Amino acid sequence: MPSFFLQLLLRRFALLLFIYMLLRLGFYWANHAVFQEANTAQVLQAFWHGIRFDMAALLLLNLPFVLLSLVPRAGAGWQGLVRGVYLTLNATGIALNLIDTQYFKFIGRRTSNELLTITGDIQRQAGQLAGHYWFLLIPFVLLFGLLWYAYPLPSTEAVAARPLQGRRRWLQLGLELLLVAGLTVLGIRGGLQLKPLRTGHAFVQTPPLLGHVTLNSTFTFLKSLGYQPPERRSYFSSAPALRQALAAHEPTTRPGATRPPITWLFCW
Repeated sequence: MPSFFLQLLLRRFALLLFIYMLLRLGFYWANHAVFQEANTAQVLQAFWHGIRFDMAALLLLNLPFVLLSLVPRAGAGWQGLVRGVYLTLNATGIALNLIDTQYFKFIGRRTSNELLTITGDIQRQAGQLAGHYWFLLIPFVLLFGLLWYAYPLPSTEAVAARPLQGRRRWLQLGLELLLVAGLTVLGIRGGLQLKPLRTGHAFVQTPPLLGHVTLNSTFTFLKSLGYQPPERRSYFSSAPALRQALAAHEPTTRPGATRPPITWLFCW
């Protein structure tokens, strides 16, 4: 039987998956007009495939929380620290996905690391943005409240119900650590395929536009961190140097050639 702390970790992770399903539903509802060509079966399939991306994003975002959760301590101080890390990390993910319900209308895709390059603009227009998009605070407060209220806490009775002593206790903890580490790596990769899960994998469906529903903003943002765009190379110092290297020349007009009338061109 898995230890109580492992069961607790699974329950907390299941809560996050449920919240991300609600976030995907909100994203689809806010941008429903974009996906009108998809039928109900296709939309449901996009939601189903989205669970894979949710697991990858949540495991990547919550790595510190996963590590702290494996420490077998039920004290109020330690569990308060674990809960604080959990709420802080996932409040960021919730906010990012809620912002994308409106930001998607302007850029036509899920958010990536461009948010880091426009922080100055956001600060200068903070008042205007708050005035236009204040309503996003309502779902944020509701979802964060759900995360706070439904967060599973350990009880002394549950921990004491399955005591482990000595070598057996440490053996089980070691096996569970290996199991969680393996499943975490597998979940972040998105499966056993040769290449890790990428943003483009979400668009291998019909219609491809539903890939935006399958994705979540946490995944696209985290996957874009550290990405370096291709360097633009210039092999010529100027445009005239390029034309000279290509030996470009304009054709000369043939002697005696006449230009056909405009009406003749329109007839053809």
